[in-house]
Amino acid sequence: MGKKILISWLGITDLKAAGQIPSRPDEIIGDGPILGALKTLAFDELHLIHEQEQSKADA
Repeated sequence: MGKKILISWLGITDLKAAGQIPSRPDEIIGDGPILGALKTLAFDELHLIHEQEQSKADA
């Protein structure tokens, strides 16, 4: 069986969930889409695509 690879766009909701950018007080972010997928499904690799500041993406 081949590797299971998740390729995902690192979006604003993921950065808000990670505390890298502020969210509105009334927003319920939770884990964010990428972490939600990683908690639900098993992957061998994760590849993130982004156009965010590198320091925010690294965090």
